[in-house]
Amino acid sequence: MMRGAALALALALLPAAPALAQQAATAEALDSARLAAAGRVIDTMLPPAEREAMIDGMMGPMLQATWQGIMESPGMAELSKDPGAEQVMRAYMDRITQRASTQLKEMMPGMIAAMTRAYARRFTAPQLDEINAFFRTPTGRTYARESMKIMSDPDVQAWQRESARKMMEHMPQDAEELQRALAASKKSGEQ
Repeated sequence: MMRGAALALALALLPAAPALAQQAATAEALDSARLAAAGRVIDTMLPPAEREAMIDGMMGPMLQATWQGIMESPGMAELSKDPGAEQVMRAYMDRITQRASTQLKEMMPGMIAAMTRAYARRFTAPQLDEINAFFRTPTGRTYARESMKIMSDPDVQAWQRESARKMMEHMPQDAEELQRALAASKKSGEQ
């Protein structure tokens, strides 16, 4: 049961690797003016001095909601009755949260570069200047700051909990099926 929970959590926390690979594969030479304008937009939206605090502010609530949803799932309800097992799961979740936060902080320069290219690819330099002008207004600054906190909103957290709970409903069966399929694949490969 704990293996299923760990697998579900790991799957829930996987970065969007296919999207990143596709983005890297489709990277084309971008106009330097567009890149510079996009860089200004990103720096205004995500001020460099505030980026790590933004990650911490997003990760904690998001992972807490996921944790609650996992623990509320039918297969995990019994686990929560065992204080020792629940303590192990909480320690595991704390490690995952810390690791994810550390990794995101380490990967931040790559994300910023990717976002800069994405904005440069989608908007012209004049459009980017207009976007940047908006983010420099009081409303734009408030939007940029608050949009990063949306994941900690009670409605979003409730959705995350329910999503995690629903994902966990079939996780034990899915994990068993995966183990059987892998074992069958290994046997057929040995023959």
